[in-house]
Amino acid sequence: MACKPQMEAASSSTRPVSFSGGLNRPQLREYFQDTGETRPGKFWFFSHNRTGAGRGVDVFLPSRVFDLVPFTMTEDEARAHPKAQATSEVWGENHSDHLRVISRLMAGQPYC
Repeated sequence: MACKPQMEAASSSTRPVSFSGGLNRPQLREYFQDTGETRPGKFWFFSHNRTGAGRGVDVFLPSRVFDLVPFTMTEDEARAHPKAQATSEVWGENHSDHLRVISRLMAGQPYC
């Protein structure tokens, strides 16, 4: 079951763009499914690459549209996932924080 509304991520044929932040929890890259749809996405940048009030420039560019589709994993799949592997290296195998990441991966929830 897809989460709605559809989430948009953008890239250009010449240069990719990045998302600098938000208040939502991070999601696994594997959860995003390309819908094949393109919509105008709003972007902004500083005019002449100079920061400051009133220097923002808004543009609309064609952007790929993605659905966010979380899925569950078995414990073995979750333990093998790169996020679980990284937490194992930091906290150690079976540390409570490592086990929490595994549990959340198994449930299809954000891992943080």
